[in-house]
Amino acid sequence: MRKTLCLLAVFTLLCARAGAEEAGMLRLYVCPLRRADAMVLVQGSHAALIDAGEARDAPIIAALLDSLQVTALDFVLNTHPHHDHLGGLTGVLPKCGAACFLTGFPEDITGRGVVQKQTMEALRDAGMPVHRVFDGDRLALGDALITVLQCPLGTVNDRSLVLKVEYGACSLLLTGDISARAQRSLAQRADLRADVLKVPHHGVDAMNSTFLTAVSPAMAVITNARRGTAKVRLQLDRKEIPFALAVEGAVCLSCDGQDWAMETLPVP
Repeated sequence: MRKTLCLLAVFTLLCARAGAEEAGMLRLYVCPLRRADAMVLVQGSHAALIDAGEARDAPIIAALLDSLQVTALDFVLNTHPHHDHLGGLTGVLPKCGAACFLTGFPEDITGRGVVQKQTMEALRDAGMPVHRVFDGDRLALGDALITVLQCPLGTVNDRSLVLKVEYGACSLLLTGDISARAQRSLAQRADLRADVLKVPHHGVDAMNSTFLTAVSPAMAVITNARRGTAKVRLQLDRKEIPFALAVEGAVCLSCDGQDWAMETLPVP
């Protein structure tokens, strides 16, 4: 509880600063979790939750949504059904509803760390619509356009949904846990260029060089701590790409359709 209250104070400060800016901004808020993903994408009055961390992370995610005064999400989109990307959802939804849940995987998928079945059962009990999305699908969040990319084969991580978000002249790429093999495959068939990159798989593995060149980001965010991310941090340093470690504080990436700004507020 103490950690949640501290994080709520950080989020409130972060959002107060954001609220002083124009409401037409696109913002990505990255929760400070350790080797887990949960992000809130906001455009104007529209908001979506991208992944939902571990079960233990639900209070932190709920605190962020509360500080943003988000009481209803346009949708929840899960990149892949591992417990560190989906486990916190059932704990968040009672505090913040959503119009629907979007997944790139069948309900009956199983495997180590996969929590798809129990999540779907909880969503069904709550009466929430569930929709499958596929490679090439496009979604709107206010004036932002989200293009879904997905490798058809490979591990659950390989088949993570990759989301290219575009707003005006700005773009960002959210990559789930795709491996170097999936990174290379996507780089060969899709336009991955983006200003901001959410580093794949919490930065625990070096990125495929072809993939990183294809994205050519101006900045990056790693959903992990320094320990275990040395190879990725070296890659980014060599290309002079500034980055933030989300575990060191709540990361806010914001753009006005032309330029990006990145801010990290340390956790008290």
